[in-house]
Amino acid sequence: NYYWASNYVAVAWHPNASDVWAIWNAQSEEQAKEGALRLCTVAMGKGCTIANAASNSSIAIARASDGTLWSGWGETPRKAKMDVLASCKKQGARCTYERTFTGKPYRDAAGTLPLVQLEYYAPPFEAFLRKQ
Repeated sequence: NYYWASNYVAVAWHPNASDVWAIWNAQSEEQAKEGALRLCTVAMGKGCTIANAASNSSIAIARASDGTLWSGWGETPRKAKMDVLASCKKQGARCTYERTFTGKPYRDAAGTLPLVQLEYYAPPFEAFLRKQ
């Protein structure tokens, strides 16, 4: 027997960083949020917050011309990208799309450990400090 399992994604950011930290393929929203915050905190120390978290969907990140990061949500990567760019435009910001993180539901065999492995994104060291 197989069943559909939810897949969670979370993105964390820090006010002094120019990039984000993300976890996807998590088994719960709590696991995704804790993982993203842990990645951010290791790099930046205190001050990390969750930008966005979701299940079975996508989170897109965009950067405004002043360096501010924006996040958007969508049922698909394309919809998440459209959402974040529309949010920027609505607030009068000129944004450039950066990347999308997706947690897709998956089929798993009943009574077994999940086959999907937790994945993450952490920026290169140069991105830790926000470009002024």
